[in-house]
Amino acid sequence: MADNGSIGGNTLNQRDGLPLKGVDLALHGEGISTTKTSSDKGTFQFEGLAPGKYELTATKGGFETGLFGPLAVVADSETKLNIALQPDSLSE
Repeated sequence: MADNGSIGGNTLNQRDGLPLKGVDLALHGEGISTTKTSSDKGTFQFEGLAPGKYELTATKGGFETGLFGPLAVVADSETKLNIALQPDSLSE
């Protein structure tokens, strides 16, 4: 049985580069669909992922939706991802 990997990183405001908390993250791939919300420091971690390809969607009110992938997960390794969301032009 193959060992699992993970995807982790930071969510940021693209305009000023500051951490963005409360971003809803939806991960799909390799027979799973799971969600998380970024922490108060803008960090997130999906653990115990089977090796393979994944797609990640990041959403937060007042920001454009971010789509990321395919993201490769490798056994015994963490795939690092910095997610910078652009403020929605309608909220300016």
